Amino acid sequence: MGPVKCDTCSFCPDPTPSPTNYCCQGNGCGANGDGPGMFFRTPKGVAFRDVTDGLSNTFMLGETLPGQNIHNGAFTRNMSLGYTNVPINTMSLKSETPKLGLTDAQLHAINPHSKVMGYKSMHPAGAQFSLGDASVRMVRQNVDFRMYNYMGTRAGGEVTNID
Repeated sequence: MGPVKCDTCSFCPDPTPSPTNYCCQGNGCGANGDGPGMFFRTPKGVAFRDVTDGLSNTFMLGETLPGQNIHNGAFTRNMSLGYTNVPINTMSLKSETPKLGLTDAQLHAINPHSKVMGYKSMHPAGAQFSLGDASVRMVRQNVDFRMYNYMGTRAGGEVTNID
């Protein structure tokens, strides 16, 4: 979904949403199909012609760890989506640890989606991403945060370089 605001932009220097805030744009996780990325909470499509930043400069999909997020769910309106305003490999309390005896509400309080819906992997230095041109590349977890968020937008007009 890119650098979209859900409830809050937990990791952004400025958590105020605006079209010019590189890290916090839109509202409601793109519920109205108006987010900055390639996908939204609604079944609205994005045509390739609308990716004016260029398909090779725009994230299409990214790697994640389902066990790291109680908000993942196949075939639901709200999830499984990822935000670039959560730094790569920001880990959360694993939801598959029932031995903790926590309810879903307690797990959500500890791990709100605004802090855990980022991209993550077991790779020691980053996560894999597929770009709009169908190429796949590893993005380092210490990538410049501004550049990383720029790659999450499809039409922000930013110049990107995440190498």
